[in-house]
Amino acid sequence: MTASTETRPGEFQIVTTQRQTVAIVRNNVAFGEIAQVQHSSRAKIAAALKTIDAGAQGAALTMWSRRGEGRMQLDPGVTVERVFAPAGDVVAAELPGGRAAFYRLVGPYEQLPQAWDKLIGWCDARELKRADVNWEVYETASGPTGQPETGLYMLLA
Repeated sequence: MTASTETRPGEFQIVTTQRQTVAIVRNNVAFGEIAQVQHSSRAKIAAALKTIDAGAQGAALTMWSRRGEGRMQLDPGVTVERVFAPAGDVVAAELPGGRAAFYRLVGPYEQLPQAWDKLIGWCDARELKRADVNWEVYETASGPTGQPETGLYMLLA
């Protein structure tokens, strides 16, 4: 997890994130292509991690920002220990450090659009200026529900 503070599911918070090196595949996609691009990008990352010198693999994540006209920058990836030379479409990048609005979704990934709407609404209600750098960190199912947990981060300007 990139937050320095633990939160409970369904709780909004401002957290401090630490910079982390990630292995990602950069994509500019239409909203309808998200699932396909996630799948193909994760296959590329899994293959590249066998051959690159990036150190231990950490949490799966997706960085994203809106690009208008039904498109978005969508960069699926994983955290890694160190920067590495590009391997095909897989490149080293960095999750930013700084203040971020945070929300933990406990439930299926199909609920992510509504969770992002809630986080955006929470920021807007507090007049928090967003930097248009967003990411999701996918955590293993845990706790009594056995549901997936996803940390949603929205960097603040």
